[in-house]
Amino acid sequence: MRTFLILFSREIKAYFQSIVAYIVIAAVSLLHGVIFLKFVKALKSDSVPMALNQVMLLNNQFWLVLLLIIPLITMRLFSEEQKLGTLEPLLTAPVQSWQVIFSKYVAALFFYMVLYLPYMFYMVYFEKTVGASAFGGATAFSSPSFYGGYTMIFLIGLFFVAVGCLASALTSNQIIAAVISFTVLLIYFFLGLLRVQFNDLPQITVEFLEYISPIEHMRDWSAGFFDTRPVVYYVSFAGLTLALTHQVLDYRKWKI
Repeated sequence: MRTFLILFSREIKAYFQSIVAYIVIAAVSLLHGVIFLKFVKALKSDSVPMALNQVMLLNNQFWLVLLLIIPLITMRLFSEEQKLGTLEPLLTAPVQSWQVIFSKYVAALFFYMVLYLPYMFYMVYFEKTVGASAFGGATAFSSPSFYGGYTMIFLIGLFFVAVGCLASALTSNQIIAAVISFTVLLIYFFLGLLRVQFNDLPQITVEFLEYISPIEHMRDWSAGFFDTRPVVYYVSFAGLTLALTHQVLDYRKWKI
């Protein structure tokens, strides 16, 4: 545990000692703020049968920001170490490969959730200062929607950040790592949209696409319908992806 904490603190310092981290935080906060204001105005002018939080979480702009965030915060995890030549000493040090991987993964996941703190603040501030009264009593904020949506952001992040870790372990070039992770996540995201684009798909295919679709998971959880299957799904695939990352690093370790 002590070794993990040392490695974890090393990764956290690497994030917050970089000006890039603060630029990313500012940019993401600004984008979420713009999206938030857009839907507040839309909710005020039109009758929307969903809570504001649910409307935001199901919007394409929200997902585009999410897909761009992951490559940015994970591309340097192993690629930078390989480029600087510090990965070999780290792997040959008296630490386990899984400790290195898990410390980097948890640090990236922590930073990922930090990026969504302003979004959480927007919703809480909106509820405390405005509430539903400004919308003629319409549902502007829903606690199940808020907590379910925020939990799903975390669960999706478990898997997406793991994909970014694997992409970063595959190459010493940060740009290539970012492109790999973005491409994989984009393909995965659009797989969940196939059922909407094609109406003649077999029922078993439709059920499979609904099962893996992050949008469908977000739709259910942000509506207050909590299902344990997405929890098992994202935790399992995050673990599998981290296991693949471990295999990649072990291969590099034996080559040293």
